[in-house]
Amino acid sequence: THESIPPGRSDFFSIISHRMGFANGEIYGTIPPSSEYVRRRAEKGRRTMKTIRLGRTELQVSATAFGALPIQRISKADAVRLVRRAYDSGINYFDTANAYTDSEEKLGEALHDVRQNVVISTKSGAMDKKTVLSHIEESLRRLQTDYIDLFQFHNPARLPEINDPDGA
Repeated sequence: THESIPPGRSDFFSIISHRMGFANGEIYGTIPPSSEYVRRRAEKGRRTMKTIRLGRTELQVSATAFGALPIQRISKADAVRLVRRAYDSGINYFDTANAYTDSEEKLGEALHDVRQNVVISTKSGAMDKKTVLSHIEESLRRLQTDYIDLFQFHNPARLPEINDPDGA
């Protein structure tokens, strides 16, 4: 058996986070494939989750999102399993960035066959038009999709000049 889950931390993603070590920012294990809890959840099929409107968009997203930064630290197989478990548990909003090493590729592998059911956001740290367009093309390829639902600038030090024809 695996270590016990801390009191009050019984929800699915708290269990996964605890077992994977996300709580302290380091990953020191993998999701146990034989976990009784995960097995019971999988038997029930894809779950639904409360959805909310994303900002001022018309996108309806799960109240809990999946931030893909940590999956760069685990194997592709473990990442694909984790992302699919998140999807099967009702999460439909996945956030990543091209700077998160191979996170986009892992999301693409896990979600390409259910793309129409998920909302994907990604980011670029570029500040010029040419590089931003290049990052968008790379993200589309890595995510195995032909569209990105929400594209964002990643932690810009300054806002792009909106009248600059070469600005992002």
